[in-house]
Amino acid sequence: MKKLIGLFLFISLGLQAQTTSFPESGFRANFPKQPEISKSQVDTKIGKIDITTYTYEGEEFLLLLSKNEYPKDMVEKLDKAGLKGIIDGAKLGAIKNIETQMGGEFKKSEDHDFQFNGKYVANTFSGTISDVDLTTTAIMKGNQFYIIMIIGNTKADAATQFMKSFNLIEPK
Repeated sequence: MKKLIGLFLFISLGLQAQTTSFPESGFRANFPKQPEISKSQVDTKIGKIDITTYTYEGEEFLLLLSKNEYPKDMVEKLDKAGLKGIIDGAKLGAIKNIETQMGGEFKKSEDHDFQFNGKYVANTFSGTISDVDLTTTAIMKGNQFYIIMIIGNTKADAATQFMKSFNLIEPK
């Protein structure tokens, strides 16, 4: 019996997510395991956008964290409304992309703007597409735009730990 309890504790502790720092991308987050990392660059009307995407696929959910680096000179010219425009555009793009992939229409359950860490323009939205839940937070920090997303069981412990654990690494 003691061996069984010990084994259970070992397994449950091993499954808990650990905070991992990604200093090159400026954040920390609890992924259940090391995420898959991909990098790309998109050429747009406003210049090149460097994209680093961190993904983890569990049995019940997909965790996605994307850091998009916009041209500094373009972002420095924007006021708060312009920064919010970037967030709103990305939000609509993400919803349309997922609607296309899932073959359904997004039904919003939450959508609100806020200041992340009291200083960065941000938005959280959630809803359902074809019976699949989606929760997303988008944050604009200077010319760095972060998208933190859960697709699937947004209430799973590892998924909520991931979302709650996200934090920006502030320069010292």
